[in-house]
Amino acid sequence: MGAITAIAPSARYFNRELGWVALYRRLLYEAADDRWPLLTRLLRLAQVSTQLDEYFMVRGAALKRAIATGGTSPSPDGLTPEAELQRFRAALWPLLQRQAAHFTLALQPALAAQGMTLLNYRDLTPPQQAQVHHRFEEDIAPLLTALVVEPDQGWPEFSSLSVTLAVGLATEAGGTDIAWVKVPRSLPRFLAQAPFQPGAVWVAVPLEQAIAAHLSSLFPDHGIRWAVPVRITRSAQLEWDDPETDNLMEWVQENLQQRQQQGASVRLETAGALPPPLLTALQRQLGLTPLDCYQVPGWLAYGDLVQVVELPRPDLKLPTPPPQIPAALIPPPSNRPRS
Repeated sequence: MGAITAIAPSARYFNRELGWVALYRRLLYEAADDRWPLLTRLLRLAQVSTQLDEYFMVRGAALKRAIATGGTSPSPDGLTPEAELQRFRAALWPLLQRQAAHFTLALQPALAAQGMTLLNYRDLTPPQQAQVHHRFEEDIAPLLTALVVEPDQGWPEFSSLSVTLAVGLATEAGGTDIAWVKVPRSLPRFLAQAPFQPGAVWVAVPLEQAIAAHLSSLFPDHGIRWAVPVRITRSAQLEWDDPETDNLMEWVQENLQQRQQQGASVRLETAGALPPPLLTALQRQLGLTPLDCYQVPGWLAYGDLVQVVELPRPDLKLPTPPPQIPAALIPPPSNRPRS
């Protein structure tokens, strides 16, 4: 009988962070499988983003806390928290590129063929842009507020998972001021020209692009140099700091309301390149490193595509199975004679 070969501890485990990437990759495979109905495939692509948001808010936040507190205890496969975060980012980046490419090259044209057209603002026809302008004046402009500051002199309160436009404004002296315009979360992420009607073409654009196209009306005294959408992800850990709390439900509700504003920043996403000095200052303000920053391909927050998934097109979704009672919960028939 041959000698038993010892297996190194690092070879006995599959890295936990890479396991999450494998899950997201599996969802993306389903989004690319044309045997699934179209809107079900779109839902799978959206779930990649929503699951990633949850990862960064919980697991990613835990890794950053371990790094910040000087944690060096390796994982079962021998990696420190910082090395795990580096490996996760390296494995995640190709997946983000594939997600954006699959949406742009496959799902977006397929949706358009079914009368659900998602476009960039620049691709709208002049009549369509006029309709967006009307929607902007009536529904969007009254909800907008802007913070105008000199570079590195002030920052807005970035809410977790909200989109904010960073805007470069030309000054009379030839410099650049920075304005921050928060995209209202009270409005749908995709601005439709008209309500969905069966048989009619439904056209929508990302809300932040509609706002960016009308920045000159918000800042009539400035030239617009550039506008870049940014999105901050914050930690979602609930802190139990009051052991005397009588009502646990009230405590949970309060924490859920506060965590978007108060959680530590764990990720910065941009849909475009910020000027390097501004990016560096923003990283410093948020307590982030270059490893925490993603200049994403395509649009921000593909998870918001659930707005399209929820359109009334049951022919493009998996049928909802009828509710059933588990067999184990069905009482046996009674053998008692009826009176």
